[in-house]
Amino acid sequence: MNEELVMRLPRAVQEQYLIREEILKGTYGEPGAPFLTTRELAERRGVSVVTAQHIMVGLRQEGLIELRGKKYVLAYEELALEQQAYRKIIGILVPDIQNEFHAAMAKAVKTLAEERGYRAIIMDTGYSCEQESRAVQALVHFGVAGIISTPADVQQDPQLYRSCPVPCVLIAHAVEGSNCSSVQVSSFQVTQKIARHLVEQGYRHFAYLGTQAVRLVQDDRFSGFCTGLQCEGYELAGRDVLQLPQDMETAEAMLRALLQRTDEPLAVFCYHDLIAAALCRVCHRMGRRIPEDVGIVGFDDLPIATSVFPSLTTVRYRIMSMAEIALQQLMREIRGQTTEHDNYYVEPTLIKRESTALAEWLMRDET
Repeated sequence: MNEELVMRLPRAVQEQYLIREEILKGTYGEPGAPFLTTRELAERRGVSVVTAQHIMVGLRQEGLIELRGKKYVLAYEELALEQQAYRKIIGILVPDIQNEFHAAMAKAVKTLAEERGYRAIIMDTGYSCEQESRAVQALVHFGVAGIISTPADVQQDPQLYRSCPVPCVLIAHAVEGSNCSSVQVSSFQVTQKIARHLVEQGYRHFAYLGTQAVRLVQDDRFSGFCTGLQCEGYELAGRDVLQLPQDMETAEAMLRALLQRTDEPLAVFCYHDLIAAALCRVCHRMGRRIPEDVGIVGFDDLPIATSVFPSLTTVRYRIMSMAEIALQQLMREIRGQTTEHDNYYVEPTLIKRESTALAEWLMRDET
């Protein structure tokens, strides 16, 4: 229920709603446990005895408490069923639900959770650590059994998850010191393969497009790409490493400046497919041919990877597998079957498409 709506309701109804939430979360004990007297309820909630009596009547009508002799107790059968249903909810946190990857991940977790009889609450944190903290607190208030989160920032305060009273599993990134299990992609190895592939295709000039949301020192995709290039005898120049802002006008200006620096074929590895798609659009506007003038590699294999022209070389990883591993670990922790935390890695696959097929183009040109 919306908090503003609660505040507009009569005091007795407000308190009845809030107490109901507390009962379902187990604040007053398990079914069959003694409940407050009318006077105790009035003192604890700061209401009159008359208001407390109205609250008691409402709770009895909901089947949450029952009168045994002269004492109220938490109703057994009705409450047990309500608590069981209430606690079979998990929270899903993503930085941006409009992002294709986050939307697909949230959908996969939600689908798998529902197959196990759980409901899911999905919340968008807007790439804000502050909003992420509020979302975690809200989910705990809702009484979720556990949380699966894609952290907005790997520098997120580890205390947020370490002090969370319900189990948490992280997807895509780990938060150091949080003591949470995580499910991640083995980015370092696959981005070395990207570097090797680009060199094999005949590219000799390279660039990397990251995002300001991820620091380079914690960017395994960047470090793997650099390592792969070094193994092939190449280095990335500092000016060819860009971290794009969310502001599209500024980002496009940076991309144009990058493309204007050389007339030689340039291979660009992008942190994700959406950046790669933006680069494709800039190339088309500037008359730069793909892959002849610019080779482009993305990451995530989102639907946009096959809708752009030419189709995008990218990295595919099994979203459903990541969701399954994360949910299995969360279920184990919810059931108290494990207190150990681990990092699970899913091996991705390099999908080679037209956007980097320079060698094929050179062969056609020679003939």
